[in-house]
Amino acid sequence: MTYNGLIQDVRSLFLNEQNPLKSLINFATVFLIAWAINPEAIYYNWLIWSVVAGLWSFLVVLESKTKLIQMVLKQRLWLIAVWPLYTTILWLLGKGLLHRKFIAVAFMIAVPFYYILAHRKKELSALARLGIIILTLVSITTLVQMMSYPDIARDLATGRGTGNFRASALLGNFHTVYEAVLLSLGLGGLYITKQLKLNQWGWTIAFAINLSLVLFAQYDIALIALFLGFVMLISLRFLPTRSSKRADLHEARSKGSFSYGELVGTTALYSAPAALLIVFRPWVEGFINQMDYKTIAISEKLFNRIWVYLRSLFLFNEYPLFGFGVEPNPTEFLTGQHSDYLEILAEYGMIGFLIFLVAWISLLLTMRSFLPEKNQGIFWVGVITFHIIFILNPVLEVSSVTMLFLILPGILLEFRDATT
Repeated sequence: MTYNGLIQDVRSLFLNEQNPLKSLINFATVFLIAWAINPEAIYYNWLIWSVVAGLWSFLVVLESKTKLIQMVLKQRLWLIAVWPLYTTILWLLGKGLLHRKFIAVAFMIAVPFYYILAHRKKELSALARLGIIILTLVSITTLVQMMSYPDIARDLATGRGTGNFRASALLGNFHTVYEAVLLSLGLGGLYITKQLKLNQWGWTIAFAINLSLVLFAQYDIALIALFLGFVMLISLRFLPTRSSKRADLHEARSKGSFSYGELVGTTALYSAPAALLIVFRPWVEGFINQMDYKTIAISEKLFNRIWVYLRSLFLFNEYPLFGFGVEPNPTEFLTGQHSDYLEILAEYGMIGFLIFLVAWISLLLTMRSFLPEKNQGIFWVGVITFHIIFILNPVLEVSSVTMLFLILPGILLEFRDATT
């Protein structure tokens, strides 16, 4: 990341005289990426965000015409709509809630796939650069706020979601800690695989700032995920690599494709804990009812988090197939999001959870197949780390998903021609 390279990126993205429509699409994309860094901003300005997202969609359809639809059907990317469509149908039938974040997440996942299917990977990499700059600036302001006011997150928490936009905006910025984990792993992976050198100052500065945000924030889950991620990354250096000829052949065959065996196997693996909860349902209920809460009351934060986990488990055991979302007043059961895994299980049951997994894992496998062979491991480390946080904390937000599907792949695509 150099100054001249950044200037060239800006010119290529926004000053395309041959096709001004592409420049308009890129401008709207940067606006959406900047907005996605803080998910709270979207939910407080939902109408404006929807207009911008609709404008982006209109421009894309106008530019690509029917070719994009054909490519989406060919690559099985229609699966991107399965989960939000399912939740919308439940809502229309009066059997569930319509969560704006699922719509926003699905839309921001569609953005990078448009650039990949339209063979605009260089532009996606340039947009990823700009996204990292925006994220790094937000990280700097968040670090300053934390250092000047260490208890700011706790003191403003009561104003979140109650009309206090300043509280929500600042707490939304703190969510960048989890985005910084994924960015640090992506850049760290490129350093470990020697595709990125320390003298490339732009990347190094972004890496240092975002890594310091994670370390200074002292978020236990983020630190654990970062540590495990780096362990996995370092292990990649010692794994045997494929020959260049074999790797090129594999890469040529796998663009935008994955086997149904991979999909079924990964879905079964990730849903196994939920299936075990159903099988051992009486034991789980007995454990929850007999638990001595004094043992976890030593820490208010720990108590609140474990209480939410247990409440989600209890609701899942009570409504194992379709979740509490089918009840007449589902808002009465909302548990407070501290585990997206358990939250989806509790609200949508095993049926809805499996629909979510099929759509989610299909997208992950498709994105992986578009990446260079030598960088697929780095992406998969980011995916595993994301899911570690996903199980223990609410990370299924448009900001973290944008990092996982747009910025991280954009970085890895930029180094597709680098030699290891």
